[in-house]
Amino acid sequence: ITKLTEDKEKLTYTLNKTEKKLRESEKRSTSKLGRCQKRYYRMKSKYKAKLQRIKPQKMPAESCSASDSAVSDEEEEPVTVVPTFSKGHYNAKVRECCMELLAQNVGIHNVESCINAVCDFVGCKTGPLPSKSTVANIMVEAQAISHVQIADSVPVHSTNT
Repeated sequence: ITKLTEDKEKLTYTLNKTEKKLRESEKRSTSKLGRCQKRYYRMKSKYKAKLQRIKPQKMPAESCSASDSAVSDEEEEPVTVVPTFSKGHYNAKVRECCMELLAQNVGIHNVESCINAVCDFVGCKTGPLPSKSTVANIMVEAQAISHVQIADSVPVHSTNT
């Protein structure tokens, strides 16, 4: 009987300890979730305000002239297609564009959408664009090129002893 009571005490102690750990981890999870939710709503309101500033102002109807309607009736210019890929490789301009975007702190996941947005704005279309993993490889290329440029710019001093 004493052994059973000892086992019962051990199990009760272990159970209480486990429940305490569970409550503590639950508190941490809820507080972390709360912080993340607050951060999300702060960022959302911040970007919503920025978006409101960026949105174009609507023009009054009377400011539109008859020449504007004549322009819209005309045929649009043919869309220029920019070649990006040939012989299994992206051309140098695409690689250079990706390197420049990465140098300007555009994320790897956003390079393709950034190029598409600019092309839409300019009124051209592109061929296939590099995937995220290819952009990551291009970033490694850019780092290697920068290391070579740094090595070339540092003068080599010889020491005679």
